[in-house]
Amino acid sequence: MNLIIRITQQTSCEECLVGQNFKIQFWCVTNLQCMSLSDKDKCSNKELHNLILNATKCCSPIQTENQCLAMDSVSFCLWCPTHYSPNTNGEVVGQCMYSGDYININNNCQTNPDISSQCSIYSDCPTCSEDVVCSWCPSMGRCVTAILDDMEYPNDKYKCKGGRTKICCDSYRDCSTCSYNSGQITTPICSWCQTTPQGEGKCLTHEKAVADVTCVAINDLGKNYCNEKCYLNGNDCKSCISQSGCIWLDEIEYIDIQEDLKPKIKQFCAVGGSKGPKNCEISYDAQGMETPYPFKVINYNYLTCGMYAKALKILIISLICSVLAVILITYVTVFTYKKVKYNKLLKEAAKRQISEDDKKLLQQKQEEFDIEDYMITIQAIPWSD
Repeated sequence: MNLIIRITQQTSCEECLVGQNFKIQFWCVTNLQCMSLSDKDKCSNKELHNLILNATKCCSPIQTENQCLAMDSVSFCLWCPTHYSPNTNGEVVGQCMYSGDYININNNCQTNPDISSQCSIYSDCPTCSEDVVCSWCPSMGRCVTAILDDMEYPNDKYKCKGGRTKICCDSYRDCSTCSYNSGQITTPICSWCQTTPQGEGKCLTHEKAVADVTCVAINDLGKNYCNEKCYLNGNDCKSCISQSGCIWLDEIEYIDIQEDLKPKIKQFCAVGGSKGPKNCEISYDAQGMETPYPFKVINYNYLTCGMYAKALKILIISLICSVLAVILITYVTVFTYKKVKYNKLLKEAAKRQISEDDKKLLQQKQEEFDIEDYMITIQAIPWSD
C-alpha cells in the first residue's frame, strides 16, 4: 500500500525516478504519470533511467529544442522534430527525449532526431552544410544529423537513403560551380545536366542527372569541360561527328592508374581529327584539385560511325590508289593512241611529197623498221621451254 501511495504522489519525472526509484517505476510521457515497471506495456512513450549515472535530469519535460540541446542536457537528451503526442490534441510537435533508450525513440520519433545541433531547422543545403554536425539528405530534401550512422535510431524508414552530403548540388546555378563541387570522378556527387545545345542547364545529384530525360548532356569530367563543345554536345557518336573538329572515342584504356581509381567513363566526344584526339588525357578539376587521367585510344570514329578511323584510312588509301591507277592507265592509253595517230599522219604527209621511187624506198625502210622494232620487243620477253 505504501508503494502505491508513493507512486501516485509523484507528479514529475524527476520525483518518479529519483534515487533507486527507477528500478521499480518509470515516467509515462504519454499520460504524464509515474507508473510501475509492471505496467510498461500500457505506456507508448516512456522515460526510464538512473538520474545519477545516466542523466542529471529528465528530458521529456523540456519544452524547446534550445533547452533540450543545451550544455547541461545535450549529452543525454535529443530532440525529435516530428513526434505525435496525445497531449496536444493530435498535433505533430517536437519532443525532447532521453537518448539512451533507442527502442523508445524508434517507437515514437517519426523522423531523424537532432543530436547536439538543431539540424532540422535548416531548410536548404548550403545553410545545413555550414553546421559541422549536420549534412544534407538529397533523397529526403532535408537537413539531418551527420552522426546518425553510429546510432541505432531512427527507424529504417526514416533513415536517409542514398547517403548524405555537404555538397549542395541543387543550389549551384552554373556548370563551373556545379562541376567544381562534383566530388571524386569515380563517385561523382553533383553533375551538370545540360538541357539545351546553348549550354543552359541545372545542377543535380549524379543519380538524378542520369535519370533525367531532359538532360541532353551530362558533364562528369569536372569544370575544365564546361566549355568543351565537343564533349557537351556530343552525347553519342552521331551527334559527336556531326560537329566540326570532333571525334568519337569509342574505346579508351587508362594508363598507370589504380583499378579502383579509374574513371567509369569509357566513351566520349573529344576534340580531334583523322590522327586521333588532340589530347590523350582527362584533366579533372574539382574542389581545387586537378587530377590528370592519361589514356590511350583503342578505337575512335572520324567522319562516320559506320567504321572505325583505322578502317576508314585503309579504305581511303585503297580508293586513292585505285583512282591513281585508273588515271595512269588512261594517260598511257591516250598517249599511245595519239602517238600512233601522229606517226600515221606524218607518214601520209611524207608520202604525198616524194616521188614514186622514193615511196618504194620509204616503204621498204618502214618494213625493215617495223621488223626490227618487233624483234627488239620480243627479245625483251623472257622465253622458256
